Amino acid sequence: WAHGKAHQHGVAQLAVVVDGSKLVIELDTPLDNLIGFERAPRNAAERQRADAAIAKLRAAEGLFKTYVEAGCVLSSVNLEAPVLGLKAAGGGEPAKVEDGHADLAGRFEFDCREPAELRHVDVGLFSAFTGFKRIEAQVAGPKGQSKATLRPASARLTLAR
Repeated sequence: WAHGKAHQHGVAQLAVVVDGSKLVIELDTPLDNLIGFERAPRNAAERQRADAAIAKLRAAEGLFKTYVEAGCVLSSVNLEAPVLGLKAAGGGEPAKVEDGHADLAGRFEFDCREPAELRHVDVGLFSAFTGFKRIEAQVAGPKGQSKATLRPASARLTLAR
């Protein structure tokens, strides 16, 4: 959805959808925000940095926190970043690397026992990765649509109005 957006270091796109008992979060970000470079790792230290970032993203329950009462449990994580060897799920064509600017697309799905209790998501990307300066977020759910700009000092995304 966000692949057509301008590529800007420090900035990421986040789409959050509440659909029934599912909470789906899609992240589109320059790799620079996650690992400090946008190409295949060239040495062991860079590979280790990339592997650590991938591990943090796969443990998404630590990056996207909801009210405990909502009972949300991470059900799947799909990451796509061809320069890191992460291919699109389902064997589709991977996103192209244009002008040396590589992105990562992530899709994080949570199953929520009490979706009516979903009031916000605390976005932990700023504390987990120092490259994030601003996140442009869009929310769609049973109570309508909204947009928000998240920053390190204000990383709570309100879901219900």
